[in-house]
Amino acid sequence: FEKVVNGVNKKIFKFSKIFRQRKNIQKKPKVLFCGNIDRRKNLITLVRCCEKANYDLTVAGGIRDQEIFKIINSKDNLTYFGEYIPYSNDHINLLTNHDVFCLPSFYETPGLAALEAAVVGIPIVITEEGCTKEYFEDSVLYCNPNSDESILNSIENALIKGYLDYEFIEYISEFYTWEKAAQQINSIYEKVL
Repeated sequence: FEKVVNGVNKKIFKFSKIFRQRKNIQKKPKVLFCGNIDRRKNLITLVRCCEKANYDLTVAGGIRDQEIFKIINSKDNLTYFGEYIPYSNDHINLLTNHDVFCLPSFYETPGLAALEAAVVGIPIVITEEGCTKEYFEDSVLYCNPNSDESILNSIENALIKGYLDYEFIEYISEFYTWEKAAQQINSIYEKVL
């Protein structure tokens, strides 16, 4: 086996480090989820957590599970943005107009959306399940996807932190781009051939 990383398009680095914590945090904190709407992403739990804490939640992404979409879309604290084009103005505005990016999936590989959010600098809460720690190390807040308390504590800590470690953004630019993935694939072909 050879490992090949997931990566981000270098286009996103022109938006690197532009996240700024909202000045008027007295308003409801705004949580962002970007990804496909399906069971693996644990959205029903995230919606419940945001309801408990009185946070606004924005969900952006494709609908793979209509049943889950109907459940989450009926909630007052949730705004469904729809699908977005990566690296578009809408995508960047989503990332920079929220206080926390949250991906409490039952497992992740990790999500490309989380890598993109990390580059912009928004604080990230992500599942501890899967290989997220391999990618994000100590630069994000992890949550247990089976625990409302864990998810809420991680979101609260991300709100307190208010920013992502800028050194980590540089780390992503060095190790987690599609160019890096292509180099790894090329290296594998050279070994085989």
